[in-house]
Amino acid sequence: MKADDEAEEFAKIHHTGQILSQGMIPADNYVHHPNPSVDLGEIWDGVTLLQLSDHENDEDDIVPELNEAVKAPMDKVVVELPKSDFAGQKFTEIYDD
Repeated sequence: MKADDEAEEFAKIHHTGQILSQGMIPADNYVHHPNPSVDLGEIWDGVTLLQLSDHENDEDDIVPELNEAVKAPMDKVVVELPKSDFAGQKFTEIYDD
């Protein structure tokens, strides 16, 4: 505990020194507002969160019925619609290079 307190105090002094060297005034504005009606220890008791190493392949997850089927990548096709003027006549724009 004493080593942790000393390390925290050193970090605070070091950070304050950096701020002062830049000509600013350090301020500790962090205020923690815990919700007294929520006991997180009780809520998360017995819950184990699991992080899989692969995020790309969903076929090997625990419940395959809940996963989307893997789709092959498709090239997007751009379709140019013909332009029309106010009279409804179709035309093609020609630009000079």
